[in-house]
Amino acid sequence: MNAVRKIGVILSALFLCACGPQATPHEEFLTLLDYEAQNRAFAFQSVARMARKTAEKETGPFWQAYADLEALNQHLYKPYLEKYNIDAEPRWATQLKGWAGGIIGKLFPETVLAFMQQATVAYVPKLQRLAQLAPESLEDKKFFAFVVAQEEVQAEAMQLLGQGHALQAADHITSFVKLHTQVSVAP
Repeated sequence: MNAVRKIGVILSALFLCACGPQATPHEEFLTLLDYEAQNRAFAFQSVARMARKTAEKETGPFWQAYADLEALNQHLYKPYLEKYNIDAEPRWATQLKGWAGGIIGKLFPETVLAFMQQATVAYVPKLQRLAQLAPESLEDKKFFAFVVAQEEVQAEAMQLLGQGHALQAADHITSFVKLHTQVSVAP
Protein backbone atom coordinates (compact mmCIF):
# COMPACT_ATOMS: atom_id res chain seq x y z
CA MET A 1 0.00 0.00 0.00
CA ASN A 2 1.59 3.29 -1.03
CA ALA A 3 2.08 6.20 1.39
CA VAL A 4 -0.81 8.30 0.05
CA ARG A 5 -3.28 5.43 0.48
CA LYS A 6 -1.98 4.80 4.01
CA ILE A 7 -2.54 8.46 4.86
CA GLY A 8 -6.03 8.24 3.35
CA VAL A 9 -6.89 5.15 5.38
CA ILE A 10 -5.65 6.79 8.58
CA LEU A 11 -7.59 10.01 7.91
CA SER A 12 -10.73 8.01 7.09
CA ALA A 13 -10.41 6.01 10.31
CA LEU A 14 -9.99 9.19 12.34
CA PHE A 15 -13.04 10.69 10.63
CA LEU A 16 -15.15 7.64 11.35
CA CYS A 17 -14.11 7.71 15.02
CA ALA A 18 -14.83 11.43 15.27
CA CYS A 19 -18.30 11.02 13.79
CA GLY A 20 -19.26 7.87 15.66
CA PRO A 21 -22.39 7.56 17.78
CA GLN A 22 -22.77 10.25 20.43
CA ALA A 23 -24.60 10.27 23.75
CA THR A 24 -27.81 11.62 22.24
CA PRO A 25 -29.21 12.01 18.72
CA HIS A 26 -29.01 15.80 19.10
CA GLU A 27 -25.31 15.61 20.04
CA GLU A 28 -24.68 13.30 17.11
CA PHE A 29 -26.53 15.75 14.85
CA LEU A 30 -24.41 18.68 16.07
CA THR A 31 -21.17 16.68 15.72
CA LEU A 32 -22.03 15.68 12.16
CA LEU A 33 -23.12 19.21 11.26
CA ASP A 34 -19.91 20.65 12.69
CA TYR A 35 -17.86 18.17 10.67
CA GLU A 36 -19.83 19.07 7.55
CA ALA A 37 -19.24 22.79 8.18
CA GLN A 38 -15.50 22.16 8.34
CA ASN A 39 -15.69 19.95 5.26
CA ARG A 40 -17.41 22.74 3.34
CA ALA A 41 -14.84 25.29 4.56
CA PHE A 42 -12.05 22.99 3.39
CA ALA A 43 -13.72 22.37 0.02
CA PHE A 44 -14.51 26.06 -0.51
CA GLN A 45 -10.84 27.01 -0.16
CA SER A 46 -9.33 23.99 -1.90
CA VAL A 47 -11.67 23.94 -4.87
CA ALA A 48 -11.38 27.69 -5.46
CA ARG A 49 -7.59 27.25 -5.52
CA MET A 50 -7.91 24.39 -8.03
CA ALA A 51 -10.25 26.48 -10.21
CA ARG A 52 -7.62 29.23 -10.38
CA LYS A 53 -4.77 26.81 -11.07
CA THR A 54 -6.59 24.90 -13.81
CA ALA A 55 -8.42 27.78 -15.50
CA GLU A 56 -6.57 27.22 -18.80
CA LYS A 57 -6.53 23.44 -18.64
CA GLU A 58 -8.98 20.80 -19.83
CA THR A 59 -10.20 20.24 -16.27
CA GLY A 60 -10.69 23.97 -15.65
CA PRO A 61 -14.46 23.98 -16.30
CA PHE A 62 -14.93 21.13 -13.82
CA TRP A 63 -13.04 22.88 -11.04
CA GLN A 64 -14.83 26.16 -11.76
CA ALA A 65 -18.24 24.43 -11.61
CA TYR A 66 -17.19 22.76 -8.36
CA ALA A 67 -16.07 26.16 -7.00
CA ASP A 68 -19.47 27.59 -7.97
CA LEU A 69 -21.15 24.76 -6.06
CA GLU A 70 -19.04 25.48 -2.99
CA ALA A 71 -19.89 29.20 -3.24
CA LEU A 72 -23.58 28.26 -3.35
CA ASN A 73 -23.04 25.98 -0.36
CA GLN A 74 -21.44 28.82 1.59
CA HIS A 75 -24.52 30.95 0.95
CA LEU A 76 -27.10 28.24 1.70
CA TYR A 77 -25.36 26.74 4.72
CA LYS A 78 -24.78 30.03 6.52
CA PRO A 79 -28.25 30.48 8.07
CA TYR A 80 -28.37 26.85 9.22
CA LEU A 81 -24.92 26.96 10.76
CA GLU A 82 -25.89 30.15 12.57
CA LYS A 83 -29.18 28.57 13.68
CA TYR A 84 -27.31 25.68 15.30
CA ASN A 85 -24.41 27.85 16.51
CA ILE A 86 -21.83 26.05 14.34
CA ASP A 87 -18.74 28.00 13.30
CA ALA A 88 -18.26 28.05 9.53
CA GLU A 89 -14.70 29.38 9.70
CA PRO A 90 -12.00 26.77 9.07
CA ARG A 91 -10.21 25.66 12.24
CA TRP A 92 -6.46 25.03 12.30
CA ALA A 93 -6.96 21.31 11.55
CA THR A 94 -9.04 22.19 8.50
CA GLN A 95 -6.39 24.63 7.32
CA LEU A 96 -3.68 22.01 7.89
CA LYS A 97 -5.72 19.48 5.91
CA GLY A 98 -5.95 21.98 3.03
CA TRP A 99 -2.23 22.68 3.11
CA ALA A 100 -1.32 18.99 3.20
CA GLY A 101 -3.84 18.18 0.49
CA GLY A 102 -2.31 20.85 -1.74
CA ILE A 103 1.17 19.41 -1.36
CA ILE A 104 0.08 15.80 -1.87
CA GLY A 105 -2.08 16.91 -4.81
CA LYS A 106 0.94 18.44 -6.53
CA LEU A 107 2.97 15.27 -6.06
CA PHE A 108 0.29 12.68 -6.83
CA PRO A 109 -2.61 14.36 -8.66
CA GLU A 110 -4.25 11.19 -10.02
CA THR A 111 -4.02 9.41 -6.68
CA VAL A 112 -5.52 12.39 -4.87
CA LEU A 113 -8.39 12.64 -7.35
CA ALA A 114 -9.15 8.93 -6.88
CA PHE A 115 -8.99 9.34 -3.10
CA MET A 116 -11.28 12.40 -3.24
CA GLN A 117 -13.82 10.46 -5.26
CA GLN A 118 -13.71 7.50 -2.87
CA ALA A 119 -13.90 9.74 0.19
CA THR A 120 -16.87 11.65 -1.26
CA VAL A 121 -18.78 8.44 -1.94
CA ALA A 122 -17.94 7.14 1.55
CA TYR A 123 -19.10 10.41 3.11
CA VAL A 124 -22.64 10.33 1.64
CA PRO A 125 -23.97 7.91 4.32
CA LYS A 126 -22.75 10.26 7.06
CA LEU A 127 -24.73 13.07 5.46
CA GLN A 128 -27.74 10.79 5.10
CA ARG A 129 -27.47 10.15 8.84
CA LEU A 130 -27.26 13.91 9.43
CA ALA A 131 -30.45 14.37 7.40
CA GLN A 132 -32.17 11.62 9.41
CA LEU A 133 -31.25 13.37 12.66
CA ALA A 134 -32.31 16.82 11.46
CA PRO A 135 -35.19 18.49 13.28
CA GLU A 136 -38.60 17.75 11.85
CA SER A 137 -39.37 21.20 10.43
CA LEU A 138 -40.04 21.23 6.69
CA GLU A 139 -37.34 23.87 6.12
CA ASP A 140 -34.72 21.80 7.93
CA LYS A 141 -35.69 18.59 6.14
CA LYS A 142 -35.46 20.36 2.76
CA PHE A 143 -32.08 21.84 3.60
CA PHE A 144 -30.58 18.58 4.82
CA ALA A 145 -31.93 16.77 1.74
CA PHE A 146 -30.00 19.39 -0.25
CA VAL A 147 -26.86 18.65 1.83
CA VAL A 148 -27.04 15.00 0.81
CA ALA A 149 -27.87 15.79 -2.81
CA GLN A 150 -24.94 18.20 -3.27
CA GLU A 151 -22.53 15.55 -1.98
CA GLU A 152 -24.01 12.93 -4.31
CA VAL A 153 -23.57 15.33 -7.25
CA GLN A 154 -19.94 15.86 -6.26
CA ALA A 155 -19.35 12.10 -6.17
CA GLU A 156 -21.01 11.57 -9.55
CA ALA A 157 -19.07 14.45 -11.12
CA MET A 158 -15.75 13.24 -9.71
CA GLN A 159 -16.43 9.82 -11.16
CA LEU A 160 -17.03 11.40 -14.56
CA LEU A 161 -13.85 13.43 -14.20
CA GLY A 162 -11.90 10.30 -13.27
CA GLN A 163 -13.20 8.66 -16.46
CA GLY A 164 -11.86 11.58 -18.52
CA HIS A 165 -15.20 13.37 -19.01
CA ALA A 166 -14.29 16.76 -17.55
CA LEU A 167 -16.89 18.76 -19.50
CA GLN A 168 -19.68 16.31 -18.70
CA ALA A 169 -18.66 16.46 -15.02
CA ALA A 170 -18.72 20.27 -15.13
CA ASP A 171 -22.15 20.26 -16.78
CA HIS A 172 -23.48 17.89 -14.13
CA ILE A 173 -22.47 20.25 -11.33
CA THR A 174 -23.52 23.38 -13.22
CA SER A 175 -27.03 21.99 -13.76
CA PHE A 176 -27.33 21.27 -10.04
CA VAL A 177 -26.10 24.76 -9.12
CA LYS A 178 -28.53 26.42 -11.54
CA LEU A 179 -31.45 24.41 -10.18
CA HIS A 180 -30.64 25.26 -6.57
CA THR A 181 -29.82 28.88 -7.25
CA GLN A 182 -33.41 29.31 -8.44
CA VAL A 183 -34.96 27.33 -5.56
CA SER A 184 -33.86 28.57 -2.16
CA VAL A 185 -33.49 26.14 0.73
CA ALA A 186 -32.67 28.86 3.28
CA PRO A 187 -34.84 29.11 6.41
